[in-house]
Amino acid sequence: SHPVRRKIIRILIFVGSAGIASAVATLILTFVGQTQEEATLRLGWLFVGLLIIYLFARSKMIDKGMRWLIKRALERLTSLRVYDYEQLLGLSKGYSIGEFEVRSKSWLEDKKLRDLKLDKENILVLAIYRRVGKEERYIGAPRGDTVVRRGDKLICYGPEEALKKLSYRLKGKSGDEQHEKAIKEERIRREEQEKEIIELEKLLKKTQPS
Repeated sequence: SHPVRRKIIRILIFVGSAGIASAVATLILTFVGQTQEEATLRLGWLFVGLLIIYLFARSKMIDKGMRWLIKRALERLTSLRVYDYEQLLGLSKGYSIGEFEVRSKSWLEDKKLRDLKLDKENILVLAIYRRVGKEERYIGAPRGDTVVRRGDKLICYGPEEALKKLSYRLKGKSGDEQHEKAIKEERIRREEQEKEIIELEKLLKKTQPS
């Protein structure tokens, strides 16, 4: 509603519209005064060009190569430390970073983080967005004595399915039972994971030359 904001938005809309109009006008002019054969040929090249751009944008191999080139360039030309956060956080292996709001009757409401014992469900609360009056405050790396309030937006890290279930969990006996069930499932998952690691280590030892 601020007049300066409205003015900026109008300018951006105008510039965007002008850019689109210029692009369309340029495209039309390329076909003006051309024979049918020339127009067909240009249209064909235009289609091929768009197809190449589409395939280029969708290619995982090219994306991987571009990431590598950008990473190498940043490492050589700057002091910036570059991380592949998708790989670092295991986002392609079933883990996710999710945000959800604590609603009325949520199992999380009015409880301290340490009492929730979310770590036993393999869930970490990375941050909390909390509205205080008209301002939204950011609580980064909240401590165990931080109380979760209704209306808080939690930024959590953990298995994607576990985060979904947590966001819908209601207070009461059913919520407590779901929590205990999630802990058991996580314990079983960890045991299976440890067994797989042990088996893999044994296999690697057998394949290594003595």
